[in-house]
Amino acid sequence: GIDDYWVVKLNSAGDIEWQNTIGGSSHEVLYSVEQTSDGGYILGGNSNSPISGDKTEPNEEGDYWVVKLDESGTIEWQNTIGGNADDDHVYSVQQTADEGYIIGGWSNSDVSGDKTAGNHGSYDYWVIKLDAGGAIEWQNSIGGSSDDHLYSVKQTADGGYILGGESTSGISGNKTEVSMGFSDYWVVKLDAGGAIEWQNTIGGSGNDYLYSVQQTSDGGYILGGHSGSGISGDKSEDKLGFDYWVVKLNGSGVIQWQNTIGGVSTDNLYDVQQTTDGGYILGGSSKSGMFGDKTEPGLGDYDYWIVKLEPEAGCPVIITPLSETTFCEGASVFLQATTGGSTYQWYKNGNPISGATASSYTANKSGNYTVSMNTGSCLDTSDITIVTRLQRPHAHIDPGGSLDICVTGSVLLEANTGTGYGYTWYKNNVNIPGATTSVYTATTVGNYKVKVINSLGCKKTSAVVTVSSTCRIAADVPEGINLYPNPASSELIIEIINCNTGEKQLEIIDALGRTVQSFITTENRLIIDVNILPVGVYFVKMKSDGVIKLTKFMKE
Repeated sequence: GIDDYWVVKLNSAGDIEWQNTIGGSSHEVLYSVEQTSDGGYILGGNSNSPISGDKTEPNEEGDYWVVKLDESGTIEWQNTIGGNADDDHVYSVQQTADEGYIIGGWSNSDVSGDKTAGNHGSYDYWVIKLDAGGAIEWQNSIGGSSDDHLYSVKQTADGGYILGGESTSGISGNKTEVSMGFSDYWVVKLDAGGAIEWQNTIGGSGNDYLYSVQQTSDGGYILGGHSGSGISGDKSEDKLGFDYWVVKLNGSGVIQWQNTIGGVSTDNLYDVQQTTDGGYILGGSSKSGMFGDKTEPGLGDYDYWIVKLEPEAGCPVIITPLSETTFCEGASVFLQATTGGSTYQWYKNGNPISGATASSYTANKSGNYTVSMNTGSCLDTSDITIVTRLQRPHAHIDPGGSLDICVTGSVLLEANTGTGYGYTWYKNNVNIPGATTSVYTATTVGNYKVKVINSLGCKKTSAVVTVSSTCRIAADVPEGINLYPNPASSELIIEIINCNTGEKQLEIIDALGRTVQSFITTENRLIIDVNILPVGVYFVKMKSDGVIKLTKFMKE
């Protein structure tokens, strides 16, 4: 025909082994070829030919044309795929892990022919998944209201797909971000079924054209194209002419670093690949002479220009604490980024935090936090630190009766309970030794509170409960009553000192404020049988002439 696919196989020395001219009676342009797992080859391009020559299927207008060759270059099968418009172009084809194929290009066809999704604008990304025999499994038309041209599609390690091309669309259709300039890099991540997972519009104020996207060994992505933008938008380096523009993304599509490479004229980058040493090899064309990054003079109008980038030294930015951290409700967590950057921007759940442009940030909400750091020579974005805010326990005291100590000689204070709760009791802001359960018996007047800690380590202190007295009551001191032995096992001797010889009312009270023994005596020395008492804390309460005295003893 007028133009044909021409496939040539070279040996390791560059000599021709075989060749095949493939086409119909009109125009065929081949843009992508890849060897397949069976030793054959998959070809992708576009065709305007009807059934003629090698073409076995009719043409709608200008269609995708996918051709499978065996290892000798003989056609095994072919598929003409298109809609009703004359501009359906395949630019990228790759065999997938299931031995099917992913093909990508652009289309301005409406729902017609093989096209099952309408256009969003003039031209849209058109991604098609084929099975091993070339039959369509699924397709997706992705774009905004203007022109969107897909040049590169690759399967990713998670079974999804990464798409790279250029877009002139603003927010519209599938496009969720504004245009930076006239034409921008547009990167779209699809899941294994072809649904959009995330996207990123990357560019400056001029024209930026993305032609190559590859997943890198760290799970991120390397983008290669050319740019006419100066410092603006996402572009952090000025232009010399029309330059190579290499951009590194992390696995979530956030820019880690970028490099503008060129001379004073037009330098167009069409392919970028990661090399085995972790660096990158760039391939394109150059019209520039020896200037800027160009170290050799031009040989003609346009020359091949191959550039090797060293492995990423980068400017890795790290958040401390790493990975995951927690804080209790009402507090916060301090996040510190690697120092040495000239500018910083903190993000929560992928969105920039307004005003958070220092090397540190204090987070008081749960979320996934990252920070980007620009040193002036490179830009990097940290891994995610997951911050989780933990709930504090409730803390309150319920008195088990009157707060007047004169009523029973003690006041039972009960804190709220919960699984895994711990307790610390305070009187007049002083820690009460040994008071670490949910219940405390107050035997003296004062201001009581309790600190409750839950299983997550979060604490809360209750409001103060005041225990008071409406009668004459002695302080919690041993004057007036001596008890021994203390602890007691079988007998407890009570000695009443400096007290009148009149009638005295005695009670033995347990830790819950219950009277377990009581008697009236005029003696100042008594021997009490405590064999029947359970092990625990008890109090001897003596009331004489309206004065109450309390002394604690232990039963063992």
